[in-house]
Amino acid sequence: MLTDLDQSLWDAQHRGEKYTIQRRTGRTLIFTVGDIRFEHTLFCSREDGTYHLLLDEKLKLPKDEHL
Repeated sequence: MLTDLDQSLWDAQHRGEKYTIQRRTGRTLIFTVGDIRFEHTLFCSREDGTYHLLLDEKLKLPKDEHL
């Protein structure tokens, strides 16, 4: 499901106006019931050149932290 959400960000037409796609990477979230591994995309802002993991930001996932 998380990879599908990331794909929808990748495919969104309005995303192309603000961000360019840099690369896809994997991420693992560790829960007490088991690990969840998904793909997310690194985007670069066309405005200021900063990098964003839009899926992580939308889900408010902390950077480099296991849940």
